[in-house]
Amino acid sequence: MADPSRLENLYIRHQLKRKKLSSRIWFLTSCKRCKVYPNFIQNNLKINTINNINYQKTIKSAKTKWLNYEIREAYNQRDENNIKLYDIYKKLAYQIKGLEDQDGIKYNKFDLMERKVRDRVSYEDFKF
Repeated sequence: MADPSRLENLYIRHQLKRKKLSSRIWFLTSCKRCKVYPNFIQNNLKINTINNINYQKTIKSAKTKWLNYEIREAYNQRDENNIKLYDIYKKLAYQIKGLEDQDGIKYNKFDLMERKVRDRVSYEDFKF
């Protein structure tokens, strides 16, 4: 059985990762909804070099497919992270269950960890 403090740190780290992935999903879907493309897609493709209409349609189609792929990958990463997070949560709940005053300590412990996550999350952490 792992040390509870190690599990708590792991839980907080995965919570932060989940929040970052959710922010990435929000960003990418808002780009798709507004029909704009992030810089990591725009920098690699040069549209202004050729004025051919078919070429521009092909580039736009490729950008859209790339954006959809990035959204799908972000959802997959978030789902994998949620599975790990749930596993850590079960281990922590099992360890905390053995302590006295089970309900109060259990909920206070997870509330404290959630507050730590909220304190660590800032807008500077999310770099796309």
